[in-house]
Amino acid sequence: MTISSSSDMDRVAWKPGTRIQGKWNGHTYTIGQKLGEGANGTVYLATNPQGKKVAMKVALDAVDLQSEVNAIQSLSQAKDKAKPFFLALYDVDDAQVGQTTWPFYTMPYFSGKPFSQFLREKGWEWFGVVGFQVLQQLHSIHRQGYVFGDLKPHNILVEQDGRCQLIDFGGVTPFGKGVKQFTEWYDRGFWNGGSRIADASYDWFSFAALAVHVFDPEEQMKAWSRELPQQRTEKWLQQRCTELPELKPFQSILKDMLTGNCHSPDKVLSDWEQVLHRHRQRRFSARPSIRWLNTAFLAALLLFVSALWLVFYAA
Repeated sequence: MTISSSSDMDRVAWKPGTRIQGKWNGHTYTIGQKLGEGANGTVYLATNPQGKKVAMKVALDAVDLQSEVNAIQSLSQAKDKAKPFFLALYDVDDAQVGQTTWPFYTMPYFSGKPFSQFLREKGWEWFGVVGFQVLQQLHSIHRQGYVFGDLKPHNILVEQDGRCQLIDFGGVTPFGKGVKQFTEWYDRGFWNGGSRIADASYDWFSFAALAVHVFDPEEQMKAWSRELPQQRTEKWLQQRCTELPELKPFQSILKDMLTGNCHSPDKVLSDWEQVLHRHRQRRFSARPSIRWLNTAFLAALLLFVSALWLVFYAA
């Protein structure tokens, strides 16, 4: 039986310790904490009988889940040796709970903190390094003919060493189709910055809007969102890219993202990396409390992170 609504999800007790067995493949999992909840399902931390941690997504609709699974399979099997993200499918199955069949899949579990939280705790100086990895991952997804779609802080997890990972692929959409899942604040249609037809520039816009939101202490973006739809404009976001000190080094690139002028993804990455090198010493020397994070260390970190993705996570 296909799940018909989110209220159905609420009637199932997915409490820590609950044991789930796949109907077709027979694999068993013990449910841990809930990791997140989206428009089309809930993600749990789970462990298999060998004690390995996995992320389990339990969907609201089997057809919708299959579309997501197809996209993940396509991305994970792509012959893109430069892809920097950690992506694979372990299991796709149904779990029978009472009279309801719950479609689910499991994939590698990536620990980390949401992008916004990581920056609050570690410092805004990490924005450039983590942002570079996000752009790499988006570029790799675009090379396979998809957009990520629902880019938001909670869909970017960052570990203590600065490695990051995009999660929740429910919004992944083939180029040329209508983006099927998005969050209004990061959607270019919401800001009258373009259509919701999937292309690379859709994700670039979302990234720039996300950057503004992460560093907007006055919540100006929130105030603008309350304006009448016809009065919203990406020009407001461009203005904040100029005003927010953390974004000034990247303002030119971010403005191009907001206006749809990022026609060369390779140039986006190259320009971003150049900004990192150009502003690194000045930015870090201005903060006595983080002088230990000097130019050589950060350069080594960037190379280390890129190498890790290439060696361990490239398919």
